[in-house]
Amino acid sequence: MKFKKRFKRKLNEFSDWAKGLNLLPKSSLRRVLTLWFLALALIPMIVIAGVDSFVYGRLLNRELQTRIEDANRGITQDIRQLEITLKEIGLRHSKEPYLKSLIKTRNGEALVQKLENHISNSPFIDRIAAFTKYGGIIAWATSPATRFPFYPDPVFENVIKRGKKTVFLELKPALAKQLDHKNQLIVERIVPGIGFTITCYTKVTIADDRGKQYPLGYLRETILINKDYGKKQLKEKTGLDFAIFDLNGKLLTTTLPLLRSAKYSISNIVPIKDSKTSVDLILKEQPFVMSLSPLLSSNNGKPYAYIGAIVSKVKLRETINSMRIALIVFSLTLIGGIVYLIFLVSTKYLGPLAALANAIRKVKAGEFEQQLVEKGVPPQELNTLIQAFNQMSQSISQTRKALEQKILELNEANTRLKATQAQLVHSAKMVSLGQLVAGVAHELNNPIGYIYSNITHLREDIDRIRKLLDEYEKTEKGLPENIKSTLKSLRKDLDVAYTLNDIDDIINSCLEGALRTKDIVTGLRNFSRLDEAEIKTVDIHEGLENTLKLLSSQFKDRIKVHKDYGKIDAVTCHPSQINQVLMNILTNATQAIKESGDIWITTEQIGDQVFITIKDSGVGIPKESIERIFEPFFTTKPVGGGTGLGLSISYGIIEKHRGEIIVESAVGKGTTFIIRLPIKAA
Repeated sequence: MKFKKRFKRKLNEFSDWAKGLNLLPKSSLRRVLTLWFLALALIPMIVIAGVDSFVYGRLLNRELQTRIEDANRGITQDIRQLEITLKEIGLRHSKEPYLKSLIKTRNGEALVQKLENHISNSPFIDRIAAFTKYGGIIAWATSPATRFPFYPDPVFENVIKRGKKTVFLELKPALAKQLDHKNQLIVERIVPGIGFTITCYTKVTIADDRGKQYPLGYLRETILINKDYGKKQLKEKTGLDFAIFDLNGKLLTTTLPLLRSAKYSISNIVPIKDSKTSVDLILKEQPFVMSLSPLLSSNNGKPYAYIGAIVSKVKLRETINSMRIALIVFSLTLIGGIVYLIFLVSTKYLGPLAALANAIRKVKAGEFEQQLVEKGVPPQELNTLIQAFNQMSQSISQTRKALEQKILELNEANTRLKATQAQLVHSAKMVSLGQLVAGVAHELNNPIGYIYSNITHLREDIDRIRKLLDEYEKTEKGLPENIKSTLKSLRKDLDVAYTLNDIDDIINSCLEGALRTKDIVTGLRNFSRLDEAEIKTVDIHEGLENTLKLLSSQFKDRIKVHKDYGKIDAVTCHPSQINQVLMNILTNATQAIKESGDIWITTEQIGDQVFITIKDSGVGIPKESIERIFEPFFTTKPVGGGTGLGLSISYGIIEKHRGEIIVESAVGKGTTFIIRLPIKAA
């Protein structure tokens, strides 16, 4: 009830304001209806815009949350896969005969070189150490990029130091006990202030004469997960920052400098069991959100650290603000449209009432010659009032009404005549445009066909290359020599170098076909004298070869081309147009040969004239059609097979070059085109 009274009061205030500005007539039906329509239209629109803004913000927040949760799961899976990969590499190293011999003989210098070679082949491994079966260290190697010292595991390793420098490291019996019934053990260890390490212990065994395996030594391979690893592997892959915390919630390392400088801790929310735990952060007045999940040990499944994916919410807020601004602009635009629509509706249906009232006032003042013209289809009540007024006015000034009626009829007839004339002109233009577009489509069809044909070959070649590369990547490393020999033979049989060169040729052919498409359109404009092409001195033989190359997919194995090129001078002409003429004639020749046949191309020079003869063994042209083949839009092909513009354009091009085209043909014996061009054709 209170809302109804408040709304009515506001509506009256707006009405008084509009009345004071003379926007609407005082106490008019038009004024009342306009205000009510405006209010009923704006209120739902404002509510919908507000709800949309709220829902959109919620959806963006949900999308951001899903993104960082997916990234966090991906990082966790990557670390688990890293452990699996580390075990596979350690197992492969432990089976190398040469490495076993070095451990057996305790050749420290050669062993260091071998371990360094393994590190260079496995760039993500930071350190490898080799031990005897009694736990004594033989040799170790460190990646050149590694800067952290040895971090011994207190459960499985003893360290002997001289001052702060580690001089000796040995394995405890506890490790040998752990590896009694298995060959490998993964150990994750927190390194305060740096991150954590993943260490793989692998037992190296040797078989006796009866095939029984005995321990020979141990390999210790370590990976350090710190901020450098995060930047190179995790951040580049996901585009997000990350942070690692110990089980107490203390920050170990992060790729986000703001988080590191703030010394952020999650001690208030540990332990974390759910992988969808999220934390909102404010770092130097910048909002962030972090998704946390535990890192579980591969040995006992218990968490040993927590990892979090971090993303800034600044862009999210900017997006929401931009959306709200867009909604405001849209709402204002819609309001303006509604106001304008209401104005049009009120003018259409209430305007006649105002006009009738004004006419009555004029009649009352003595101006009897008043006639109301019915605009559109007014409502029945308005129509009745208008007709009654017109009849009353007609009885007063019958003569003037008849004259005005005649003038009105003449104006309407003139309007219809102009409309009909404009329609006829438009129809003629559309017919001409349709013919021109059909001709352009015909000329574009062949070059586009070349591109599609070559793309098919390109895909086949790429599949062959992919097959070889897939086989190589799957089987090249760590396989026996007989399989390597098989792969080498496969590479030789597939001939990769030739395939790659073939791909380059096909791509070049596709590009050349696209350029020819442009030249064809240019030739069509030249035929219509819309512009002029560039004049150059070119080798006609080169143009013939390029055209034959583009048509090679149509020749395939069914058409043999015989070339008899004479010695001719370079011709000064519009090269793109001459190439178009050659393309049109050779294309018609290939289409005239239904199955298999031959095309003969001959060139010669007589004086300052060059003659190009193109002969085919096709079906030939009937005698009654030869005289019309150069007419625009004349074609002997079935409906949809061509528009008849090709030869007419060619004729116009040669004529512009002060040359001529002569055609000789007989049904069943083929067709011969003779092109004569002067050396200075343009």
